[in-house]
Amino acid sequence: MVDKMARVFVSSTFKDLEECRKKVSFELRRMDHEDVAMEYFVAEDVRPLDKCLKAVVSSDLYIGIFAWRYGYIPDGYDKSMTELEYRKAVETGKDCLIFLLHEDALWPRKFVDKGENLDKVEALRSNFSREYLGGFFTTPDDLASLVGAAVHKWEIEKSRDSPQEEMIIAHIDLKQYREAVSKRYCNIDLDALTPSKKEDYLKIKLSSVFVEQNVRENPPPVELPKEIWNKMHEEWDPEKECFPEGLTAEDLKHAKESYYSKDSKAVLDVISDERNRYIVILGDPGAGKSTLTKYIILSVLQIDNDLKLSNLFNSYLPLRVELREFAGLCAEKECKTFLDYFQHLGETEGYNLTKEEVDNYLKNDGKAIIIFDGLDEIFDPKEWERINRMIVGFTLDYPKVRIIVTSRIIGYKRKILEDAGFVHFTLQDFEKEQIETFLDNWYPFVVDENEIENRKSRILRALKDSPSIRQLAGNPLLLTILAIIGKHQELPRERWKLYDHAASVLVENWEVNKHLKRSSVEMDFIGEDDKKELLMRIAFKMQSGPDGLAGNFIHRKTLQQEIELYLQNRYQKDQSNSKMIADSIIDQLRRVNFILCLYGADFYGFVHRTFLEYFYAMDVVQKFDNHELSIETLKLNYFEKYWEDPTWHEVLSLVCGMKEKFADEIIKCLMQVYNPQYFGNRPPLNIVLAIKCLSEIRNPNAIGDTAKKLLERVLRLFEMVRWTQDINQFLAEEVVPAAKLVGNRWPYQDIIIDQFSQSPVYMRYYSFLIPPDIDIDLNNTWAEFITGVDSNSKELREEASKKINNKAYSSLLGVLVLGKYEPKDEDLFRLFLNLSSQSRYYDVRMSAVRELARGWHDDPETINIIKQRATSDNRWNVRSAAVQELARGW
Repeated sequence: MVDKMARVFVSSTFKDLEECRKKVSFELRRMDHEDVAMEYFVAEDVRPLDKCLKAVVSSDLYIGIFAWRYGYIPDGYDKSMTELEYRKAVETGKDCLIFLLHEDALWPRKFVDKGENLDKVEALRSNFSREYLGGFFTTPDDLASLVGAAVHKWEIEKSRDSPQEEMIIAHIDLKQYREAVSKRYCNIDLDALTPSKKEDYLKIKLSSVFVEQNVRENPPPVELPKEIWNKMHEEWDPEKECFPEGLTAEDLKHAKESYYSKDSKAVLDVISDERNRYIVILGDPGAGKSTLTKYIILSVLQIDNDLKLSNLFNSYLPLRVELREFAGLCAEKECKTFLDYFQHLGETEGYNLTKEEVDNYLKNDGKAIIIFDGLDEIFDPKEWERINRMIVGFTLDYPKVRIIVTSRIIGYKRKILEDAGFVHFTLQDFEKEQIETFLDNWYPFVVDENEIENRKSRILRALKDSPSIRQLAGNPLLLTILAIIGKHQELPRERWKLYDHAASVLVENWEVNKHLKRSSVEMDFIGEDDKKELLMRIAFKMQSGPDGLAGNFIHRKTLQQEIELYLQNRYQKDQSNSKMIADSIIDQLRRVNFILCLYGADFYGFVHRTFLEYFYAMDVVQKFDNHELSIETLKLNYFEKYWEDPTWHEVLSLVCGMKEKFADEIIKCLMQVYNPQYFGNRPPLNIVLAIKCLSEIRNPNAIGDTAKKLLERVLRLFEMVRWTQDINQFLAEEVVPAAKLVGNRWPYQDIIIDQFSQSPVYMRYYSFLIPPDIDIDLNNTWAEFITGVDSNSKELREEASKKINNKAYSSLLGVLVLGKYEPKDEDLFRLFLNLSSQSRYYDVRMSAVRELARGWHDDPETINIIKQRATSDNRWNVRSAAVQELARGW
């Protein structure tokens, strides 16, 4: 049998065989193989030919699936993508399996080509060599069964015809070493990340979910909370922010210029660059440093084939030193040198290495990558410096080898390694595309195939709707936790459960007692609940400062006093011991646990603002549960007091979610606290907060009457805009995003449809001398609200269609609503095609063009109609919109 994951290129046309591809891809994953072409099959017309052909060449097996469509023909070619992929597989001698749709199979007429293309696909089908034919299929499930059987047969034949290659480098037999490394690193460890009730997860191979990150050269010049770094990366005015004493807006401008002046690069490109022989990879806790090093060693050993690494480092010997383990062995007198460590692994882990063999190979051949992982795990300063100098000495003893060192950013001192020629790079948080790739890789292994899209869209919606969740998701560790929790929770609703689980993982890894012993403090008393309670007190103290929640900083002295006071009151520790323990805890919260960061000279802040808000909300709830706060006091001192401050909204909505049975009272209180008859200088943020609180409730129908009154208040705001247009931006930026959090769970949606049915278009008024015109932005905001709360009801579609059929100005609202309607079916497509050219209102034609471009981008008819509108419409507005869409999407 094939003893490693095979790279399989599955080729087919897209739209007609989409369901077939999903079934085949799932079957291959079940058999522990990789569908390397899957990432390119997002839309047939934009499939990258060069990348697909390279993927064919790098694959172990080609699978071709053919029905009755010939497929897309790239510019400059006379053959389709699918035929070119097949020809490349044959040309390069790949093993091929061809599966043909049976001639008697039921098949939609729209997926059968006509004319010349039908002739071409019939000719291609008849020309396939019989030796490649895997069978004829009639349904997607039938195809999956045929593929499974054929691939299994291929595995057996491959093993029989090509006996297992024995990897030998110089005089080192790597067969046993590969097996031992595979067992140790091949699967990812989920135990520390899963809830206390263990999940029945499949074993997930690291290579199956690994996503390459980007790096920037050098570490960040200053230590700051994540929210500040995120803002600095965008257009941002630091003059409007509040910072602790000693940190100025000018400091931040300089930090941005020095750190972001260099472009980020793919980390494997940096590692592959011959100029970077000695590298230090820095990153936050959970940033993926150790995962990266495991992926490198698996790829170089060709256990998991990464093309960048396995080709470049072919015949290299990869070795990984876990520095925490090495330091422990040194303390136990088991090791003195790194060669002793390799000998130890040979004796205890089955690595089949001896220090004499490794020493001889490194001195003579030198084709090796040595990874020193976890320099930050060495806590004793003298030991840390000793190991740094041992690494430098290793470069002198073995000058031919390439070396990678990893460490957390906090506490790292670069001088020793930098002086020895090491180049430093810092791992960057995941971007949106990398998060999506991770979810695409992750969910096929943990949920049924029919649930994959639902679970993925649930997480993506949460990222879009909740900035707090988006900030967490940039960290690979926290993204994995989010994906695990997202299997059960409807995020971003019940976010507090996600935050609680993520905080628990960080707190469980906060080994206070172990750290205290290293600091010569002999105590073993701080449990998980104590750690959380301490963080709640810190969050409360931080909020009590002059800048409140907006500040997210606390002076070192105040922080120290708060921890000392907690230790003295709870554990009756004397002042001397309390001070020593507090010093150690502060140091660990910053260096080890990724909870606090040093923010300026003597100030600390939560690395992720999310945890400040979560722990503060927990503190409020705990006081409420302990009867230190009554419901009346809670409403008066928190909700009525802070509804106008947006920095409090996350905390207050989390509190409402945690104390759901009081949500009705809280939302009523918010509606009553302010009820303007017109929009002035005091925007009704109480209504926005009330909507956010409603979104936290698992079943809004339980407070149906209050939810109805809240909805009526929101609809009055949309009516208010007709005589005071200052409210436009407020509706678009505050009300609509909050309403989408509730979505179609909002009771009494028929009220919205009634108001929509009577609603004329919104006009923009200038003066009595200038006639009004249609306010596209405001009408779009109204449509966003309607579809955000009621995205796919039959009644809404009918009302929107009526507006279009009336052929009045208000037909624009129908177009905007149906453009956001799901699902996007053929009838809607035909409707928009017609409106884009036939409507007498240029605003309707312009909106139809935009909706076509965004909703039906991949249909060939779309680009043709947009090109036509760009050249032939009689209004410049429509021509301009069409040109903009062409530039954006094509």
